[in-house]
Amino acid sequence: MKKIKELKSYKREGFYLMIYLILTASYKLFNTPREMVYDLTIGIDRLIPFTKEFIVFYYIWYLFLAVTIIGLFLKDRESYFRYLKGLSLGLIGAYLTYTFFQSTVPRPEVIGNDIFAIMVRQIYAIDNPYNCFPSIHVFATVYGCLVISKSYFNSNKLFKITMYITGILIILSTLFVKQHVILDAVGGSALAYLAYVLYYKREGERVRIWIKKLFSSLTMKKKLEI
Repeated sequence: MKKIKELKSYKREGFYLMIYLILTASYKLFNTPREMVYDLTIGIDRLIPFTKEFIVFYYIWYLFLAVTIIGLFLKDRESYFRYLKGLSLGLIGAYLTYTFFQSTVPRPEVIGNDIFAIMVRQIYAIDNPYNCFPSIHVFATVYGCLVISKSYFNSNKLFKITMYITGILIILSTLFVKQHVILDAVGGSALAYLAYVLYYKREGERVRIWIKKLFSSLTMKKKLEI
């Protein structure tokens, strides 16, 4: 009986996590080529060498997400909610962008049968090169670091610095393994800042209040019509 009550008390936490996981699973629906696909490569991207060893940090992104979500769940429930809400809204924003403005990144030929080459080929095989701008890898990483800076973990210097350094390496990995270009990273960072403003700034609070009022008025209007 006690365990059932504990599970019920986590209903809200589970709801937001489920929404995020459903949106994450929807990624493949948008990862197919459309009529117009743009290449956002600029000069500086051509100077960045393909470095297959960075694929390790690209994979570490999944661990970064898990550590951030679990850590916030255990130590700072309010930040947990803000992180998942921000991630979900960011994914929706990214998917809308992919639908109307799809970009691609030219991929190099991966030579060799070492572990790093195999890992790169595996990512290339499961992730088509179309959902590029904005970078979800960069968005979730930057937003995670911003949330951590405002959470319980802000006072834990070791954890915070470790996550920041890991975050920087993850962002660099997206460029060095040619999954993204500079503009993709800029777009992902901008999306992260918008999510941060929405959930941590006064201006964002005003926007959320306005959205809630609009939703309430529309709901009330529909009820009256019925």
